[in-house]
Amino acid sequence: MTEWGSGVYMKGMSVKNPEIKSTSKAFERAIQLSEGKEFRISVILEYFPLSKVHTVPQGTTAFRRDPTDPAFNALAVAFWENDTPDNLKYGRDAVHELSSIITGGQTGLSKSQSEGYGNYGKFIFKTASDSATLS
Repeated sequence: MTEWGSGVYMKGMSVKNPEIKSTSKAFERAIQLSEGKEFRISVILEYFPLSKVHTVPQGTTAFRRDPTDPAFNALAVAFWENDTPDNLKYGRDAVHELSSIITGGQTGLSKSQSEGYGNYGKFIFKTASDSATLS
């Protein structure tokens, strides 16, 4: 986890099918991007049964559901201790690189699937002097 004054950057993406080549490459690259730096960079794959999720009506929550064309979530995330503009750039670049690796191995994603999970898709979290803000 992070402490006050730390930085976090997340990017959600969709995965239709496990694809070992791109997944392995992403995990190896996350390790390289974390070496010798103050960054903790991870790739998380959320493979869980979607049958219960698909019982909730479309549009009632942020989670994208399409029982006719299911996809799982993946998340690339970077954590760092000193929230500086340079560290934000490194974290953002690292997460986008990992996202490109993961999604590069996927085929047949619909437009909504290619946008990833809505709760951590297109936000940059920045620390203000007394509160967190979204940009």
